[in-house]
Amino acid sequence: MVDIGYRQKNQAGLISFCEKVYIQNQDNSADTGAALCVLGYQLLNIRNSAPFEDIERLAQRVSAYVGANPTTPHAVRWVVSLHFIVGKLWLKAGAHDRAKSAFDQCVLIDPIILALYWQIV
Repeated sequence: MVDIGYRQKNQAGLISFCEKVYIQNQDNSADTGAALCVLGYQLLNIRNSAPFEDIERLAQRVSAYVGANPTTPHAVRWVVSLHFIVGKLWLKAGAHDRAKSAFDQCVLIDPIILALYWQIV
């Protein structure tokens, strides 16, 4: 799903697969985080800007994921990526206050914690 070399080349198929992963899991797993991140980047690839409703829907899903308190190193890494992609989407849409809020959440995550997680893995 995330490894570009092996990823589904058909965008509609990739989105469908990620939606299925999200719907089947909806938890704090790395798979859920990965599915949301891929969906976010598909929105970012829209030529102008994704519709506000689509960004809001992703942001709500990300909030639910973060609220489920991901604890595995891989899942915590997705939290950083998800805040970043939501920030990029809001920035592209011109919602600068929302973008700043998402980026602020991204940098609030202690990099030492992430480094320690990766030392364990």
